[in-house]
Amino acid sequence: MEIRQLRPSERQSAADLLSRAMRDNPINMAVFGPDDACRQRALALFFETALQGLERRGLVLGAFGDGAMLGVCGVAPPGQCQPATPEKLRMVPVLLKTGSIATVLRTAHWVGEWARRDPPIAHWHLGPVAVAASARRGGVGGALVSAFCTRVDAAGGVAYLETDKRENIHFYERHGFSVTAEGEVLNITSWFMTRPS
Repeated sequence: MEIRQLRPSERQSAADLLSRAMRDNPINMAVFGPDDACRQRALALFFETALQGLERRGLVLGAFGDGAMLGVCGVAPPGQCQPATPEKLRMVPVLLKTGSIATVLRTAHWVGEWARRDPPIAHWHLGPVAVAASARRGGVGGALVSAFCTRVDAAGGVAYLETDKRENIHFYERHGFSVTAEGEVLNITSWFMTRPS
């Protein structure tokens, strides 16, 4: 398995992988609605735009094996976790394509609530992280998170992430993260996890 920074030409494939892997996440169901196919199409558009912004502010790592993309991991360095206003505004027409003004408002609420909980100290932000269904339980997610942690440790930094899936907590705990807060966003429980320097 090779882990490297994604090329811009691979962004669409990464967005497609993320949309399939995260289609049934509770927060995505709350934001983009109950129809699986519609939600997956919406997420592909959402993630393509989000990854483009993340590439400007940080980087996106990909895991590859036998020429196929197996997983994706976003990395935002200190001070670059949250998109600036122009980046947020670029997302509005994308979200309108995926649904309605209600989708825009739900997304703004979700992203705003998660951003409000960002630690006040300088930190590296992990996410999104996803692994293709065919590669799960093969160490891909662990390799991506380890690559992220190695980068953060080299900088002597603190790491932070959010998850809306309880089953992810133990996975991240194995990499040194611990739950530091919990809260409801769109009636979905989210856990906020930190990893010390």
